Amino acid sequence: MMPSSTRRDSVLYLLLFVPVILLAFWMRGHALNEYPPGLSNDEAVNTIDALHIARTGNFVMYEESQGRVEPLFRLAEAIGMTFFGRTIWAMRFMSALMSVLVIALAVWITREMLYEYPHEIQLIAGLCAGIAIATMIGHVTLSRSLFRGVMQLPTMMLSMGFVLRGLRRNRWSDFVWSGMWGGITLHVYTAAWFYPPAFIVLGVMLLVLRFKAWRQWLPKMAVLGVVAGIIASPLIYMLLFVPEALLNRADDVAGGGNLAQDISTMIGQFLVQGDENPQYNAADMPIIPRILQPLFYVGLLALAIRARKPITWFLAVLLPLLALPALLSNEITHGLRIVGEFAVVPVIIGMGAGLIAWGVHIVLKRPQWILLASLVPLGWLAWDNGTETWSWYTVYYDEPERWRLWEIHAQRLNHNEWFFRVDREDFVAWVNTQTQPMLMPLEEAGRKSTRAWLMDAYPAVTSASADIVLPDEILLVMPWSLEQGDLLDETHDYVLLQDGVITLLPPITEASRESLVANIDTGERIERDGQINFLGYAQVVDSGVIDFETSNSMDTELAVFGGDDIALTGWIGENTLVPDSSYEVVLNWESRRLIGHEYFSPLQLQTQDYERLTSTQDLLQRWVYPTSIWDENSPISQRQRLEIPVDIMPGAYRLTTGLAYDIYPLIEATSNTQAIEGNRVTVAWLKVPQESQPTIPESANEVDVRYADSFAVTHIEFADGSEGQLLAQLHWRGLVDRPSIDATIFVHLVDAAGNIVAQSDVRPWNGQYPTFIWDADEVVQTDHVLGFDTGSVELADYTVRVGMYTFPGPVNLSAVIAGEARDDGLVAVGTLEEFFTPAE
Repeated sequence: MMPSSTRRDSVLYLLLFVPVILLAFWMRGHALNEYPPGLSNDEAVNTIDALHIARTGNFVMYEESQGRVEPLFRLAEAIGMTFFGRTIWAMRFMSALMSVLVIALAVWITREMLYEYPHEIQLIAGLCAGIAIATMIGHVTLSRSLFRGVMQLPTMMLSMGFVLRGLRRNRWSDFVWSGMWGGITLHVYTAAWFYPPAFIVLGVMLLVLRFKAWRQWLPKMAVLGVVAGIIASPLIYMLLFVPEALLNRADDVAGGGNLAQDISTMIGQFLVQGDENPQYNAADMPIIPRILQPLFYVGLLALAIRARKPITWFLAVLLPLLALPALLSNEITHGLRIVGEFAVVPVIIGMGAGLIAWGVHIVLKRPQWILLASLVPLGWLAWDNGTETWSWYTVYYDEPERWRLWEIHAQRLNHNEWFFRVDREDFVAWVNTQTQPMLMPLEEAGRKSTRAWLMDAYPAVTSASADIVLPDEILLVMPWSLEQGDLLDETHDYVLLQDGVITLLPPITEASRESLVANIDTGERIERDGQINFLGYAQVVDSGVIDFETSNSMDTELAVFGGDDIALTGWIGENTLVPDSSYEVVLNWESRRLIGHEYFSPLQLQTQDYERLTSTQDLLQRWVYPTSIWDENSPISQRQRLEIPVDIMPGAYRLTTGLAYDIYPLIEATSNTQAIEGNRVTVAWLKVPQESQPTIPESANEVDVRYADSFAVTHIEFADGSEGQLLAQLHWRGLVDRPSIDATIFVHLVDAAGNIVAQSDVRPWNGQYPTFIWDADEVVQTDHVLGFDTGSVELADYTVRVGMYTFPGPVNLSAVIAGEARDDGLVAVGTLEEFFTPAE
């Protein structure tokens, strides 16, 4: 049975601790629909991923280039969404709940740090630590948001608390729990990887200060490390074999400026002014509130006084370690990367209060009186810092004009308007009130913030083929885009919003687009109060004007990827390129089964020899219908854009693509019709036309030979070259557009006995301008060099023979000359004397 004194202490602890928890809960859960307003891009990413996990149970881990990194926060938010609903409020409430746990853990850790103090002194220190973290504006800001770093604190602090308790109680279970939570922490946020080195310092100090007792703590610390290593083993494997999957983002932001200046800035972030980034530290307040800074300094003194205790070194080293993720980056005031400091700073503040209380205890020897006397200053501290924090936190959003205005897309906007995009929240609120089917540009539906706000009214997503039957009348919703400074009325890609489902439609034709938007500015004007006050137009349109683009490809699929995961079924786009311009192409995909990855399509423009000229890579509908949630046999269209170099030469170029996830190689690609190199399929051949068609010299002799009803040679001229060479210049005319023939042109000189004495076999322009990119009526000049000396021969004795052949084979193309068919393609067009032009 629990002794009465223990029960009394427990009741006292609850009476004192519960108000702190309630204060923390109120500051993190009150008015979550209003503060923060809108949704940042990072929050929207986590929202969308959590939605997909909650709906499908399928989620992607550690694919950082896709915004899919540490998985646990998104999984926790998906669980919260399942219990509390598909709303932004529900997700923020889940984040707030996780953050309230941090207050309890701060109290626990502080008491463990001061375990040899009287119970009342521990309570004073713990309550002060709890009040500090409960009312810190930086932690309040993060707790009310949707950032994965929030989850680092409860998991890391659980690990910290258990190892401290384990060293005090010497129980195996505490060390196992510490290792488990430490390993989990590494899966939460990359910045937490600076946490494990603190255990190395702890181990060293245990050896130095508690060497004689090594048999008690060393095996248990070893078990802690083994448990943590097992849980973190997937990360260890990836760090060893595919480090890019984890470190891409870290590499992007690595490298600060002047170290001394960076350290000074970092200290200033703790004590003077926080992070100006709108999402991390509201109103530029320092991490440590000014009213708490004296206690923080006393806490540092307490650490110094207690330097002979190994746990002191463990806590002390965490203070610089957990600041390193920001200090070593090029964004040193990045408040999210130093979220771990909220596990250390409150404890140091609590230790400062504990040291003061201990000093008073030495004099008075009345711990109960000291505890009772401390309730008034602690209550005042909670009230004063809590009200100041809430005031600054809310006024930051209520009166954003008091802070910095940002130059965004040629407009001066406050942080509510551009960072949290409150206009998108208002726009979706208007959309969600509409009752009829709606047509909306895919670019808007696929915007991260728009998709996140749509998730409650339109949780499901699907796709449709060109035979979809649209409702007769649809409300066309045409948004205004801040990024473009105009309506999104140039797009050919739309979605249908109907009955809680977003349906991705195939691209519409240009004529359909013009019909849809012809009078859009006469529709209903959607407006709001704010710096961005115009949101777009809405107008009922007749779906009969909508026609969908048809694929340029054959009826058969172009390629299949991943065994039978996804098929590339066709493409839509121009087959001609313009130098120094943007080229758009639509790739048509089709899922064959449920897929476990988020694929991107690395589109490239290549030479005929597979050398890359320009490229882009886009995730397949990442923010509205990613591959991880595609239904089986879903047709999906993805528009991609290539920037064509200004100096690209005329000729034929490969448009190629593949499928990959994150930094891993392209997945297996197979095709019965298309060329594949390195799992990259040639989607189509694109043409950069000649700058101008060649002029046929008057000296050239006219002929008329047609090959395979696709090409005609019209003029031929020979001339002497250098060192016994004979030069031939042929002019051709295309008879059809882009024939599916890759022909090699041959020019023969044949003697009277029918023997070939000289010849040239070349693809046009040495292959740069092949016959399969020729257009009807296009004139193409080909040049040929034959090893033949005309100095001592009779030109009339040699016959010129011209033809074309293809591979495999070679197989000569059939020819027609003067109405006479030549199936063998060996066409004698005349003697060398007829076509030879002597040098002047």
